[in-house]
Amino acid sequence: MVKKQIITNREIEQDIATALKNPQDMSKSSYKKMTFPIVLVAISMVVMGFVYPLGVLWIILGIVAALIGAKIYQICRLNYLIKNISIDDYDIVTDTVSHIYKESYHIKSANQNHMGRDVDNFVIYFESRKKWKIPKENYLWSVERPMSDFSIYNSTHREDAYITVVKKSNGKIAVAYKCEFFEYKN
Repeated sequence: MVKKQIITNREIEQDIATALKNPQDMSKSSYKKMTFPIVLVAISMVVMGFVYPLGVLWIILGIVAALIGAKIYQICRLNYLIKNISIDDYDIVTDTVSHIYKESYHIKSANQNHMGRDVDNFVIYFESRKKWKIPKENYLWSVERPMSDFSIYNSTHREDAYITVVKKSNGKIAVAYKCEFFEYKN
């Protein structure tokens, strides 16, 4: 029998922070929805560039400034969320796997010299009708079992028991631990 690793509130908070820092890639449908507006804006900018070249320059500068501002906001918000993680905001319950899902798609590169990249997102669905979108890196505090999303997906089977950490405010699973490998001690 595999020796179970003990997890406490401290490790759970570390894993929640890791999940916030290393989320999954966007879903295939989100990627497709995002691609069309970007192409449309790029074509519009090229057409407008012939008519109003100075106006297009100001629009490009505005877009760059907005993107920089959005990135700064995103970084500040992430730091705030990580700094204010509290185990009191989460419920820790045991749940059973109903099924697993892998979503794969390819992102093309704009540069012809590059092949682009393949994206794999892994999801575990539980009998409680909740799902866990497995972050890229998990359990980094663990010497014995740091795991990638693929490792967790590969070792998960229907009817496996998991300790799930569910955010009270939205009901989403922040992190999960396979009961075969982990034991929760408060």
